[in-house]
Amino acid sequence: RVDGRINGNVTSEDGARGLLVLSEKGTINGSVRTWDAVINGTIAGEPEALARAADAAPEVRLAAAVGLQSRREERLVSAIVRRIDDEEELDVQLALVATLGRLVTPEGVQKLIALANPAERLLRRPNMALIRLSAIEAMGEARTPAAMVALQKLLEDKEKEVRETAARLYSRARRQTTASA
Repeated sequence: RVDGRINGNVTSEDGARGLLVLSEKGTINGSVRTWDAVINGTIAGEPEALARAADAAPEVRLAAAVGLQSRREERLVSAIVRRIDDEEELDVQLALVATLGRLVTPEGVQKLIALANPAERLLRRPNMALIRLSAIEAMGEARTPAAMVALQKLLEDKEKEVRETAARLYSRARRQTTASA
């Protein structure tokens, strides 16, 4: 557990299945290579927990994806976008999609729009309908102008569940935007 500051890299021994816990008060100025990590603090280096978790058990990948939701580091978005495409476990995919809605970057929102787009379904992934709805939910959370335009277009989608989800999120996002103005 790290509650203070580390200047240098943090690396698990090869084959070790250790857990790094970085508290909200903790900072690591260096790269992190570990089997599993709970990151609530700041890594001012190359965070590799997600990339390392790609070879680990699905439970570890899910924990890494959920852990990323509390981090506000835009530099993670490209890696998350790639992981969504490579990930085979539905729960991990859904957690990564939700993470993009919380990080709110142009690249992340564009990926969400692509996942919500009916043309993207040509990939014929298993559970694409769930991934699509998750992307729509994440766009509602992101509330960027591009996400709002995409939600508005989805109000006319062929699928009833998509229309209803888009309508609910579009309405909520507009209320929240009006209330904060």
